[in-house]
Amino acid sequence: MPLRRCNSTSSIYSNSSILNPCVDLLYYAVSAMLCCQMLREGESNKKAKLDVSFFNESYFTKQEPETDFPSLENMFDFLRRIFKVGQFNPDCCIVTLVYTNRLLGLSGMALTPDNWKPVVIGCLVVAQKVWDDTPLTNVDFTILYPKAIYSWHDVFIY
Repeated sequence: MPLRRCNSTSSIYSNSSILNPCVDLLYYAVSAMLCCQMLREGESNKKAKLDVSFFNESYFTKQEPETDFPSLENMFDFLRRIFKVGQFNPDCCIVTLVYTNRLLGLSGMALTPDNWKPVVIGCLVVAQKVWDDTPLTNVDFTILYPKAIYSWHDVFIY
């Protein structure tokens, strides 16, 4: 039976560190930030400075736009699945959040139920290519989120 550590000096014992982070906690924190931002911007009815309709899921699927705000658990599950399947470095999650905030701030676009997945995936593509030592190719991202990648190729290349 392992010895139990006693805490008599008000120290905090943690199983996670910078070198060995608790990735689920990291994904949950980033999901919470995105969820709060979406809810806050949903109340403000912010108008984008640029035409960014190609970030909307309805642009790719030709279906009605999503109007229900996703729950924090749905956002967490999406991020966790993407990072698990893609086997990304946990640091990419933080860089993705930074790029997402930068994109939203510079474009004036609001994070909505219809565009949050393509925005996060787009920022993840950039973060992974910049941050990881062995970046994935664009074809690899079609496995993670096939709805958007093919259409982005048409929007940005042609």
